[in-house]
Amino acid sequence: MCFLFFTAKNISYLLKLADEYQMQWVTNRCCQYMLRKTTRKNVLGYLYLFEVYMNGLNRLDAKTLKNKFIDVASENTIAYLEDEELFPSLSVDIRLEIFKKRVHRLEARSSTLAKNVRAHIESQRCRGAYCSDRSDAEKTSCCANCLTKRHIKELNDIL
Repeated sequence: MCFLFFTAKNISYLLKLADEYQMQWVTNRCCQYMLRKTTRKNVLGYLYLFEVYMNGLNRLDAKTLKNKFIDVASENTIAYLEDEELFPSLSVDIRLEIFKKRVHRLEARSSTLAKNVRAHIESQRCRGAYCSDRSDAEKTSCCANCLTKRHIKELNDIL
């Protein structure tokens, strides 16, 4: 019986050997390891390995793995992604999918934020329309979530 120990340091070597010697069970175990150990920090490396060595995976496994990696990668800022050494090595399609997912995340967050701000403004905690009855110094102390008219207009424009 053969035992393999999967680590962040040896996963690329194991995938390379599994690909070279067509050992599907090793590829599958590497995929399981990567699914469990994916973080925002290592995801670009795993995406690179996915593109290079995952040709032998069945469609469902490949799609699951790819979606997981893209989902985690999209949690990073665009500045972080562009500064990463491996990012330009990824295919244009993968980079595009990461950016699309990132945009969807940002749209969802901005929509949620706008709804929460509207609900807060309409609630009892915020006295008066945009705290118009208060001086500028008091506006910030009205409550922790009060915003100026300009912020409300910007949020309405987002929706």
